[in-house]
Amino acid sequence: RGSLSFIRPTNRSVLVYVRQYQGDVLLCVANLSRSAQAAEIDLSPWRGRTPLELLGNKDFPPIGDRPYVVTLAPYGFFWFQLCENIEKRADALSIAPELETLVVTDGWPSLLQSRSKQILESDVLPGFLSSHRWFAERGSSGVQARIAATIPLKAGDPGTVLTLVEATGKRETSTYLLPLTVKWQRFDRSQRNPNVLAAVRRGPREGVMLDVTADAEFISVVLDKVRAAETIEAGNLRLEFRPVGEFPALGPVTAETVRAVNAEQSNTTALVGSDYVVKLFRRRDRGINPEIEIGRFLTETASFANTPALLGAVQLIENDEPSAIAVVHRFVENQGDAWGATTACLDRYVEEQRLLPADSSSESQEQGAYLRLMGHVGKRLAEMQLALASRADVADFAPEPITPDDLKAWAGATLERANRLFEELPKRRAGMSEADRELTDKLLHYAERLPALVNAMLPESIAAMKIRHHGDFHLGQMLM
Repeated sequence: RGSLSFIRPTNRSVLVYVRQYQGDVLLCVANLSRSAQAAEIDLSPWRGRTPLELLGNKDFPPIGDRPYVVTLAPYGFFWFQLCENIEKRADALSIAPELETLVVTDGWPSLLQSRSKQILESDVLPGFLSSHRWFAERGSSGVQARIAATIPLKAGDPGTVLTLVEATGKRETSTYLLPLTVKWQRFDRSQRNPNVLAAVRRGPREGVMLDVTADAEFISVVLDKVRAAETIEAGNLRLEFRPVGEFPALGPVTAETVRAVNAEQSNTTALVGSDYVVKLFRRRDRGINPEIEIGRFLTETASFANTPALLGAVQLIENDEPSAIAVVHRFVENQGDAWGATTACLDRYVEEQRLLPADSSSESQEQGAYLRLMGHVGKRLAEMQLALASRADVADFAPEPITPDDLKAWAGATLERANRLFEELPKRRAGMSEADRELTDKLLHYAERLPALVNAMLPESIAAMKIRHHGDFHLGQMLM
């Protein structure tokens, strides 16, 4: 009786499904791997409910706005009932950290002047930045912060602004992007919200200042402005929202359809239903952003169908120099990435070999399946490289002939890297096992002969073309 629905976590080794009948909701989470696994599960339809673990009759933390994280032992599972209105035990309550209180009298100008600005820069922003993983010096103390500029995004009470914060740590000074707003609601100290910066007061009215990067209202503002190709001027800064091609008019953006993705280290990404992927670049990097440049080329110029289409981009222009603020891609249904598929295949292969008799000569089914998968991956990669080299009339992407100087430079770079390795290996030899020392000695034997071997492998010239280096690309960036 009832319904059965599957939820796709980012970890393909974890199976998640929900059974529902009338008002009862049962959640089953199973680890299909021989190793411990963690999974982030989108339980937003049951926000506010408390998972009750049925075998041990124990309450788990309530479901909030963020993906629900579950850790499972090898081949472990959980069987939850998602309950409403469960009394919170006193010992489960945690004391929220004290928040600085800012006084607002006349919108954002009053928050960014005199005493309130001083409190923000000295007492609020350093701790907020260092507590987030997209901050380059996360966890460090002694961070100094300065509000460099604010750009109004939406009018209101007091509205939403894009704040540029200049942060100086022990290693560097960088500018970070924080879309901020004030919500007039009393802060619940029993709920730890990592997006809260400070308490706000205006007379008897209480509220909180929030980083709204993955907030439905902010995402809706960004999508609307990209669709309308708006431009916002603020002093010597210009914020440009631009669609790529005809921006699709898809479903409405609501709190139920927006979900933050916590996989990335340096940016913040939000999924909007099954329509959009919106990524905000947290750190400002000046110059042409390759994700925008290459995405626009593959979408508009090469019409390459096997990458998520770039739908729009947001850039900050200062002195005619762009800085990427956000990108919008079309969402592509997937079962995880190629790296996750690789690790899962290795798990299954090891388990398969462990169960086979020592004298078994049968071919591995897992190995054959993985080779077919990698063949498909290689085909898609080749197709993308051909697409990137398909337009000789576009100067920034035009292929060029490989010259003898290119071959010499590539060989020289290879030998330079090898020489650094040969210099480092003897220093580490003493700490190696006997077997590793033998392998190291064999490798060091080729140190003097390596230049001749490398040069012998390369012809003096080659009738082939080269294209520019397009940035980092690995199995973790390939959707399955």
